[in-house]
Amino acid sequence: MSAENQSAFEAIGETLSYSFIEGGFRVPHTPHLTPWRDLPFSVVVYVHCGRYFYHPEEDERQTVPPGCTLVIPQGMIHKVEMEGDGCLSVLHICYSLAHKMDVFSLFAVPRLLYGQESEAMSALLCDFYKWRSLSGQDIGAAIQQRLAAFEILQNVLRLSVPKEDVSRRLLKINHVSAALQYINDNLAGDLSRERLARLLALSETRFHYVFKEATGLSPMKYVSNQRLTSARMLLLTTSEPVADIAARTGYEDLYHFSKMFKQQFGMSPSGYRKSARPVAAGRS
Repeated sequence: MSAENQSAFEAIGETLSYSFIEGGFRVPHTPHLTPWRDLPFSVVVYVHCGRYFYHPEEDERQTVPPGCTLVIPQGMIHKVEMEGDGCLSVLHICYSLAHKMDVFSLFAVPRLLYGQESEAMSALLCDFYKWRSLSGQDIGAAIQQRLAAFEILQNVLRLSVPKEDVSRRLLKINHVSAALQYINDNLAGDLSRERLARLLALSETRFHYVFKEATGLSPMKYVSNQRLTSARMLLLTTSEPVADIAARTGYEDLYHFSKMFKQQFGMSPSGYRKSARPVAAGRS
């Protein structure tokens, strides 16, 4: 690997982070069936006992037997179901790099883990929640929680297959890293193509080409996606009024926000919040 490429990969690696959304160890679950949903975070579920099912949009319903771990990357349309009572370890989490790029989107991730791999995941989930319960009291516990979170990621990626040309894609993304960071730090501000191009000292035309080659999206489409994804997360994890969430994510006009949200996710912001609210209440 050239010195330039190594430097680029180190820069990307420095952006690797995680955001814990919610979850719990040995969460008791009564019978339930979720609606079809498309979540802005990944879901990891270890089944201790009970009849648990996973139903991806593009396939038939699958049984997740006790002792197995289910991994659902963010953005995958699915339903889950518990028949009767059961006991689960649940983790809702975002792993990202290069300023909000979903790590799992770079890999073909296995949906089900079995045997030793699954038992290792169960132990890591236990460690994560044990250290999380202590992290407010001790910096060492906070460090251990972080280590457990990344071990969970590593455990999944060890069984995953990188998608085609990941290395090249990451190198290109590093070229627009300053623009990506600015977008994610200023969702409610001025994110015009002109302003973003100036950050990289490029003409607007050249910036458009370089940005689209790196991300697969035009700058303005990327900005729209990031604003709507952030809004979706706020709808799930807060009780803020929809109008306030729209303003926080760069939409001064509530009608325009609702129109764009429905166009992207197939339902209104309030409808999405209502349909997915059980997630925030602790269900998987």
